[in-house]
Amino acid sequence: LDNIPQLSGDVGRPSWSNIPMEAVEQIEIIKGASSVLYGSAALSGVVNVRSTYPKGKPITRIEAYGGVYALPSKGANRHWDSPNIISGRNVMHAQRIGNSDLVFSLDLLSDDSYLGPLLDSLGAINRSSETSKVSTYDGERRARAWLKYRYRNQKIKGLSYGITLNAQK
Repeated sequence: LDNIPQLSGDVGRPSWSNIPMEAVEQIEIIKGASSVLYGSAALSGVVNVRSTYPKGKPITRIEAYGGVYALPSKGANRHWDSPNIISGRNVMHAQRIGNSDLVFSLDLLSDDSYLGPLLDSLGAINRSSETSKVSTYDGERRARAWLKYRYRNQKIKGLSYGITLNAQK
């Protein structure tokens, strides 16, 4: 993401939920040996995500989405009485302020998932838990805020510096 590796040291893969898709301008796929420029973790390829910077006019984008997971036919896989829902909202704002560039985004996700309840250590469903609660199955509730600030130095041509912050709960 913006030339900063996103691979996790413990599992060797990125946490895709950290990438602010609402503020992405370009995605580049680099396959094979040409990815050697990115280090030993990129031997088979790289997904290079570039976030947006403000253009001339300020831009604000607000999006909402939703969907429903269909219920499985009756049987051992049917753990709910009504279909599970996925919904999300996000907002992104990009603006130039003098020599500064500011991009902010907020993403909220509520996903009941299509997977059944979590299993106990023996591989059995814990029937004593309440299946309507997100903590008892593979659902997800997430809030992510992302901020990118860049200052373009006018005294030294081509010099710019900034900071990117990503917070997720």
